Amino acid sequence: SANGIIIANSGQILSITGTVDDVSGNPETTISGFDTAIDNSAGGTVNLTNIELSGNETDIANAGSLNLDGINSIDTIADNTTPAGTTTVKGGTSAIGSLLQKAVKILSGGTVNIDADKLSTTDGTDNQGILNLGGGNLASNITDSQTTKTGVTNIKDDVTNSSGKTISQKSVTIDSSSSLTTAADKVTTADGISNAGKLNLTGGSLASDVIGEGTTNISGDVDTNGKTITQTDVNIGQNGSGAATTGKLINNNTISATNVNITTAGALDN
Repeated sequence: SANGIIIANSGQILSITGTVDDVSGNPETTISGFDTAIDNSAGGTVNLTNIELSGNETDIANAGSLNLDGINSIDTIADNTTPAGTTTVKGGTSAIGSLLQKAVKILSGGTVNIDADKLSTTDGTDNQGILNLGGGNLASNITDSQTTKTGVTNIKDDVTNSSGKTISQKSVTIDSSSSLTTAADKVTTADGISNAGKLNLTGGSLASDVIGEGTTNISGDVDTNGKTITQTDVNIGQNGSGAATTGKLINNNTISATNVNITTAGALDN
């Protein structure tokens, strides 16, 4: 297969608008069969609306500006060895298999579905819309650059944060069949962490209230830092796998739970 469309010069603009099937809701316009379907150099701009890119070795190599709107399905968005590209989701929903960029911005009204370990950015992901994260180890800081935050991050599978990335959003939700494993101080929200699954805190000072009918597991030393925890179960001295491990909860506010379990390796300091 040969390369597809090449935007070689600064100032060049490529815009492609497709259609969406009324029944399935999926894009009807597909670009496939290329080594690199769209190659956008620094200074170039690509605008895509209602497009599926699949069956290419690389769907989009973006070192310039990539703007997505409508319903899009894209397997890969790549960049230079030193990332230079910016992807902006202006609206609609984009399902992306892997995304490597210097920066990603999701505007209010925009939604991105992607696995946590497939979203890799140098400057972080500025999410002002909705970010639905599948499983994996978080590979990008997630922020909301607005003074009044509107960004929501939804945890849709088992997400870990062993690299110490930060999440700063209006709210974070954890689905009932999902989990988030992170240090407590790495997640900051205006409206709290709504946990219906498992929130596994590995240490640090809590930076968000925790609400919902899920389970919070404490391993390491966690300080509530004036925040509240309202859950069905709170397990102190237990990791996300249910194994006993050293853990202490230093509480200086309110813990409201149907069950508070302190293992032999755990401690509660009120």
